[in-house]
Amino acid sequence: INYQTEPAEKIPNDNQRKRILLEISETYQNMDKRQSARDYARKALNVDSNYGAAYMRIGSIYAAAVSQCTSGRTIDRDDRTVYWLVVDYYERAMEVDSSTRNAANRSINSYTPVMPSTEDKFFQGWETGDSFSIDGDLKECYAWIDETTTVR
Repeated sequence: INYQTEPAEKIPNDNQRKRILLEISETYQNMDKRQSARDYARKALNVDSNYGAAYMRIGSIYAAAVSQCTSGRTIDRDDRTVYWLVVDYYERAMEVDSSTRNAANRSINSYTPVMPSTEDKFFQGWETGDSFSIDGDLKECYAWIDETTTVR
């Protein structure tokens, strides 16, 4: 990471900088340091807000957070709400960068079936279109995410 961080700070070319920042994000994600991974993907977006690959990375980081949080237990309806946010990021990637369309669609298609069901939403009183927070109130292991999505 040290070898990647220094060039990322010094390279004047935005295309190279955003790619290096995303590589750092991937390295952190591979080390299971999801918050740092997300932070570096966001830095890449600060360089280019239309960088679809960075939105894709954040989506994959949040999806991996569900796996980490549910390790050793069954995934429940609260955990499944994180997938609303995951899909938000994949949709954003498609909006800003057509080169991500196929990968984003595949990811959306794989996460849509594991989102909360109509029954889950009914029993929780969640209404489609309502704002929903993914944070420590949901479960402590999601506190670092601290983002809002929409009930789907």
